[in-house]
Amino acid sequence: MKRTVPGRVRGMWTQRLLTLLAAAALTLAVAACAGGQGTSDTATSADATGETEQTEQVEQVVPVDAAMVDDALGAGIRLGVESDYELYTAEGMDLATWDAEVEKAREEGLADAISAGDIMEADGDAVIDDQDGQVFHIGRSALFGKVEGALDAYRLAYRLMEAIGGSDQTSLQLLARITKNDMCVYNFQQVANGKEVRGSTVKIAVGGDGEVTAVFANVDAEAKDDKGIVSQREAEAEAKRHAEGEKVLPELTQRVLLTFTPFADSLDLAVDAEPEPLDVAWIVYTTNEGGKDAKDRPYVAHQVKADGSYLKGLSVSEPGDVEALSGFRRQDVFEGMEAATYSCDVERQDGKVVSVTVPVMHDAVGDCYLGDVDRRIVVADFYEAAYGDHAVHPLRSKGNDDWDVEDVYTYYNYLRAWDLYAAMGWVGPDGRGTDQVILSGLCYRDRKVFENACYMGPSDTWQVFGYAPYASTGDPLRLGWGLDVMAHEYTHCFTTAVMGQNIYKNDYGAINESMSDIMGNLCEYVFEDTDDTAWMLGENTGAPIRNMSNPGSMGQPAYVWDEHYGPHVSETTTANDNGGVHANSSLLNLVAADLCINHGMSYKEAIDLWTTVSMGLTAKTDYRQQPALLAWALGQTGLEGKYLLAVEELVDQTRIYTYEKPEPIPEDQRLVTLELPDTEAFETHDWALYAYQVDASRLTSLIRDAIALITQAMDEPDGLDRLGESVEGLLDSLHLDMSEFESPELVMDEDDRDDALSKIFRQLLGWAADRVSVQALASWEEMDTHVIPVIVDANKPTVYMLAKVSHGGAQVDTIVLKLGDTWYDMGGIVATDDAKGVDAADEEKVKTMAWSIAQELLSNLSALFDGTGEAAADTTTSKVEKLPTAGLEEVRLVADATPEAATE
Repeated sequence: MKRTVPGRVRGMWTQRLLTLLAAAALTLAVAACAGGQGTSDTATSADATGETEQTEQVEQVVPVDAAMVDDALGAGIRLGVESDYELYTAEGMDLATWDAEVEKAREEGLADAISAGDIMEADGDAVIDDQDGQVFHIGRSALFGKVEGALDAYRLAYRLMEAIGGSDQTSLQLLARITKNDMCVYNFQQVANGKEVRGSTVKIAVGGDGEVTAVFANVDAEAKDDKGIVSQREAEAEAKRHAEGEKVLPELTQRVLLTFTPFADSLDLAVDAEPEPLDVAWIVYTTNEGGKDAKDRPYVAHQVKADGSYLKGLSVSEPGDVEALSGFRRQDVFEGMEAATYSCDVERQDGKVVSVTVPVMHDAVGDCYLGDVDRRIVVADFYEAAYGDHAVHPLRSKGNDDWDVEDVYTYYNYLRAWDLYAAMGWVGPDGRGTDQVILSGLCYRDRKVFENACYMGPSDTWQVFGYAPYASTGDPLRLGWGLDVMAHEYTHCFTTAVMGQNIYKNDYGAINESMSDIMGNLCEYVFEDTDDTAWMLGENTGAPIRNMSNPGSMGQPAYVWDEHYGPHVSETTTANDNGGVHANSSLLNLVAADLCINHGMSYKEAIDLWTTVSMGLTAKTDYRQQPALLAWALGQTGLEGKYLLAVEELVDQTRIYTYEKPEPIPEDQRLVTLELPDTEAFETHDWALYAYQVDASRLTSLIRDAIALITQAMDEPDGLDRLGESVEGLLDSLHLDMSEFESPELVMDEDDRDDALSKIFRQLLGWAADRVSVQALASWEEMDTHVIPVIVDANKPTVYMLAKVSHGGAQVDTIVLKLGDTWYDMGGIVATDDAKGVDAADEEKVKTMAWSIAQELLSNLSALFDGTGEAAADTTTSKVEKLPTAGLEEVRLVADATPEAATE
């Protein structure tokens, strides 16, 4: 099964690439390429009981409830969601009656079509936005009339079908009505021949007075529903064949998109690709009079696919519940549990000690489990759910006194995210109160840690989230210690619910990520859980992930096609960040942060605005559509007068209205391109190009002297040995004073001389890292071009590297380094597991290749500096530079790096 995992808050492998590259060359020269990239985590963690040493500053953080958050929001936002089943049953209809009314509305709509020309003729000020010739947004029009319910919305959708790019062969299925205060949005999914058309939806927004405020659409004109599906009667007949004499209950029949998948399919981290379109299916109910569980489960829900094939039957207690719709038996870990609490003090990364109380559950024998009976949330083991028996195994404590603080604080922050949305009437992450499981210990089948946190989608009968409490080194990761991070993941489910589906690639995924970043930070601000004023994401984890007000400081773009911008891709991979979903999320993040920081938008106003924006999102809303969506949302929230001009300025600043590269290229920048060869190695699309831009203005003299010294030593017999014989002599050669180095390692006796050079340069590497600034720019193959573009600073020396990664970004398969006019495959000296280092069996091969590449690298870097010790001026006059391709045709794919199944 193909799938994507949204919500991966940070990529860990960029740092590993730099570490591997530095280890490969083994010289100070690499310090000029990799300096300043290291990080350290000096935070103190609580022990397994949650007890910490008391510090001077103690904050009492107590569990919140919806009322407390409602006060912070001013009780001004109420959200809700209803399915088509809930809507037509509320009208006293069954599905057959509903379908007849829908077909009537369709015929009336197609017969009374409204064209774009009609709208403009009726109102010259009408707003109609199109993109690539297809209308995606229509504003108010007197031609729409009132929309008093779902059938009216159906009728209008079909009246506008030609205007939005559809035809009489385009079919829509109502997914939900999303409500906010007195407004609502009807969300229609395009279907064709028994399957959803991914990304193709129509949304009709209606005000409290019944007036249509906007239509948002992304319809696929090529997807024609011309083959049809089996009728309701045929589906019921098929169900009856499997019902063993039970009675069919046609008044209860439903039609759904099959959303939930088994744990075995959805949690395997080795599977990371675009999902297949969802199937349309009939849910046919029969009696269960002959069943063993008939007393508690009086119905059997039968799934019949649109093509008439029978999938499964499951006895259920209530039509329309999660078991009936998913086809899975709920593992009710909450049944028979009693509520209790657990309290502890936690020392956070910022030095504050917080008192935390979380709900727990206990069974009849007194065993406690990390879960909440009321909110129906449980923390469980990831490995067993994903690769073991595919069941939920809640984390357990015999005495409610030995919980791991990593799990407790992550769980606590998830609860606060739950409460923020519950205060707005949105129950659970999907708004329907579906059971939630937070899986601790994200890893691959071979137990290699997946160092991240993510929303993993609906699986079995759960909404599933996951996180890794510890890194592969055993150190705490602390991702869950950021309330903004946990609210970020929670919001992924909310956004998917209001959009109806999620296409996690390119702009679509970047906007999805941005909505989570924005709401994550707003949640943190509402709870006054941070001292951060720059809209950082993850600052309380000890390692901030993004800076929303200054994205460039964290390697994210501030506008379309600045040096950090990631191009759109044809095929999504880990290496290309699914087309820049995390990289390019900064564009909308910057808008949100700037509105609050520089234009006075309150947190309540911001939550009001961005929840409204989410209601207008479709699965294919891109950045070019955002200006229209933002203008609509400002109008709906009454914030237009205060912030419209600011939003328009920010749209111009971020350039989200275009995909085009700046013309002309800014004076201090250059567009560099690499055309990949048509060879097997580069057919995988999972290569990233890194441009390391060196600013050594504080260290150019030292680098020049070091390069000259090492180059001379390499050319002379026993040169390196002699170079290492006198520490003071070496430092004198580099114009350094012994007093600058306080490490005792520099004082060595005769027995240490053979190791002198490596020790000295190891320290020089660290010393230089504080004095050399390196900006690592990343890019990848642009959509439909087989070319990797990257914008670089035209005035900085640059070193280029290609990297192929796998294992969810945790494993580096191949590194190819550009030295002079040739690319060199460094695969032979790069360990696939950087925690283990280079295999001893390959030691000689590694030394030989490292020596050769170090010499080439030294020669290459020497050209970056002129004879005065100053950084060489850039002599390139062209604003567009093509990198050479020599050597790339020799690159070969490594063996499949996917982890094998662990031995049970």
